[in-house]
Amino acid sequence: MFLIIDGYNLLKHVYPREKGKLEKQRNKLIRQLGFYKGKKAGDITQLIVVFDGGPWGRSIREIRSRVVVMFSGQKQSADDWIVAFAERNKEKELVLVSRDRELVSRCKRYGAEPVNVSDFYDVLQNTVLE
Repeated sequence: MFLIIDGYNLLKHVYPREKGKLEKQRNKLIRQLGFYKGKKAGDITQLIVVFDGGPWGRSIREIRSRVVVMFSGQKQSADDWIVAFAERNKEKELVLVSRDRELVSRCKRYGAEPVNVSDFYDVLQNTVLE
């Protein structure tokens, strides 16, 4: 299974009122996701977290803590990157973590199974606490 996470959508759920600490919040979330990926290694082929923007016009891919971290670049949104990924990988098992209804609807066309960010974060927290 490919687990695709709408990064800022999840961060808004995890840190709803905190501002000014974006990089620190992102890094903490990526570490938690890496731990989760390690625990679920047999179930998850790739865990991809996608964030808007980045320092370049094109998308940038990094591997951190067993997690594929994508920055969509300045020429496309994270949503557009996620939809394009879903379209290219429609024959694979895809799970999308987002509460963005439009993004979920667009990705469902390619077979992506949606999971709400609050439900996923509960599972993530429970896995970290195990």
